Amino acid sequence: MNLTAEVIEGFINSCLVQEFDEATPLEEFHREWLRLFCSDNKFTALSAPRGHSKSTTLTYSYLLAALLFRKFKYVIIVSNTYSQDRKST
Repeated sequence: MNLTAEVIEGFINSCLVQEFDEATPLEEFHREWLRLFCSDNKFTALSAPRGHSKSTTLTYSYLLAALLFRKFKYVIIVSNTYSQDRKST
């Protein structure tokens, strides 16, 4: 199965959204991020202000879908500080 932004949005809506605190529908810019990350570009980067759901959309939702749909065998998440890294475990 080809991993697309639409597949990931369906995965989010059917499997993940009930687990998110104060979940809101994906905005169009979230869909654009997913399209960029699902593209054939080897390197993709983006930036957005705090509170724009970067971690939820990309680190959690996209990477979880990419692992479950076998786009990647494994991922390594690198953080800029030890305390920030430890929050996820």
